[in-house]
Amino acid sequence: VVGALIEIALNETDTDMRRAATYALADIDDPRATPALERIVKEATDIDLKRAALYALVDRDDGAIPGTLKEIATTSTDTDLRRAAVWAIAEMDDEPAAAQALVEIFESANDREVKKAALYGLAEHGDERLSIGMLKDAALSADDEELAKAAMYALADVMEDSDIGLVVEIYETTEYDDVRRAAFHVILDIGGDEALPAIVRVLKTEPDADLRISALWALEDADDEDAIVPILVDVAKNDPSSRVRRIAIRVLGEIDSDPAHEALLEILKERSKED
Repeated sequence: VVGALIEIALNETDTDMRRAATYALADIDDPRATPALERIVKEATDIDLKRAALYALVDRDDGAIPGTLKEIATTSTDTDLRRAAVWAIAEMDDEPAAAQALVEIFESANDREVKKAALYGLAEHGDERLSIGMLKDAALSADDEELAKAAMYALADVMEDSDIGLVVEIYETTEYDDVRRAAFHVILDIGGDEALPAIVRVLKTEPDADLRISALWALEDADDEDAIVPILVDVAKNDPSSRVRRIAIRVLGEIDSDPAHEALLEILKERSKED
């Protein structure tokens, strides 16, 4: 039956017959159907037929499938099929094998879009802890700024707020400005008390005054208002930008607490003495 179906799938002139043969092969619970489906992926001229065979391979319990899909993703001449192979890998039940295949595709593919698909495939992957580590490594090791930024955003899609330390590490060590900014915005999106230590570090090290101002406004999301008062006072007194210092005072003025009021009076007295 397998031999007859592969003959129809590859050589029948009627499109519906070719697809019917491919779907029939996918339903055959016999190891001989696997190489038949691989042949369709590699040899068929109908792109929809190739995709059908490709996704049929994913559902088969065969340890060689990740390698086959990885080969398609990195060597096929059809761009759409290469991306489809990546997404098929991301849907595999064998999560460690799938994750490893996606990382190898990212490292070896020549097509930037396929590399991006591998990164976002990791974000969709079932084993989140495995994906988080791999995406962090990709964000730091990619030799292309656009890919490193894609890895950063893919990491943001899959990580928990408690993983903010990974984002801070990327922010502090990346060589790319766009990746640093992407990490910065992820930190601000997390916000709240979870992000407070990271925002403090950003305020002390970030060279861009506009980003420091964004960090100041993000402090408003912190629940522990008393904890952010000394941070704002430090910025109001010591930041090299007068614009940033003014914003720090404005944010401080939004806090209705005795420590905030006392801090504002202290700043006012110091400024009066200077004047």
